Amino acid sequence: MNIVEINESLQPLRDVFNRRYAEWALQDTLDQCQRGFVLLQRVKSSDARCVLRHVDSLAPSEREQLLRAAWKQMNANFERKDAQLTVDDLRLLEELRTALLNRWSTPTVEEEVGESIIKSRALLKLNKGILRKEINKYLIRVLGNTVERWGPQEWRFTTNVGAWNVYTFFDVGGKSQLKYEHKIGLRENVYLREHIDLQAWMGLGHTWWDEIRSPEISKAAQGLAEICQHFLLAVPSLLKGLTPLHT
Repeated sequence: MNIVEINESLQPLRDVFNRRYAEWALQDTLDQCQRGFVLLQRVKSSDARCVLRHVDSLAPSEREQLLRAAWKQMNANFERKDAQLTVDDLRLLEELRTALLNRWSTPTVEEEVGESIIKSRALLKLNKGILRKEINKYLIRVLGNTVERWGPQEWRFTTNVGAWNVYTFFDVGGKSQLKYEHKIGLRENVYLREHIDLQAWMGLGHTWWDEIRSPEISKAAQGLAEICQHFLLAVPSLLKGLTPLHT
């Protein structure tokens, strides 16, 4: 069978997986909210910092409504259907969007105590070789040692889970310091789902780092490993009973 035929044959399994994933994503997001978003706090980015600050400013009931609205919007976008959001849902999402657009006008703690922006930004220029080495050191423990280079600043881990593979991509190039995503499937271009990352399953954009300072590289890599491990622990239940007919 060619790739198109294999992908077509996987559609019933893909539908089951995506339904499970959506249900898990909502429950996980609400659980993380109750625990103070410990994982999201591990992401050193202007984006994550803004989301955490904005969510913390809301009343508990509005926090949950915002997260449910973001989840509904995420699923609607994925399924290409109307999210059926209420007026309050739309208001909360717009307030978050506005906060994210205005995040650069909100100073960091360092800038608030007088450190210059130039000095602060200079500390964010990382040695990408050291960053890559630290990521691999911690991620091999979580994802295994099947590692492939995928580009000048990109590489991929492959982790076997039963008949399936979890592909985890890392990118230390581009405008951000670091990005990652998971894909679950059988092989390249044969996936149950792509674009899986912490903020994606929360419906809060995508996860990337732009505020890692050089002394924090190891800590950032450890946080990334914790985030990946958190998802990897959920994968077996998401894939339970899903057996591909073709590989």
